[in-house]
Order: sequence, then C-alpha cells, then structure tokens
Amino acid sequence: MDSAPDHLRRLRDLESRHEEVLRKLDELEKRIVRVLAEQSANDKARIELARDAGGPPRPMGMQ
Repeated sequence: MDSAPDHLRRLRDLESRHEEVLRKLDELEKRIVRVLAEQSANDKARIELARDAGGPPRPMGMQ
C-alpha cells in the first residue's frame, strides 16, 4: 500500500499534468479559432471573386 507522501506526490504529478493539458487545450482552441477565421475570410473572398466573374461560387476543391 502506498504511503501518504507517495499519494501526495502522485496527486501533485496529476495536478501538474492536468494544468499542462488545460494549457494545450487552450492553445488548440486558439489555433482552431484562427483557422476558422482564415477559412471564413477565404470563403468570402472566393464568393466575391465568383460574383465578380459572373458565375456561382464553386465548392472548395473544385476550382
């Protein structure tokens, strides 16, 4: 059976890992928001270009 100091050490290790996971999730969320904003801007530009060219906008990948 583990001793109290072992339990405390394991708890601190888990807390540290938990904080690291939360930081990584925060970084991922920021990247996702940035990518979605870029994608939205690209979609708007593609629609404007298609409108200027007189045709309907094409889905991504069919250009």
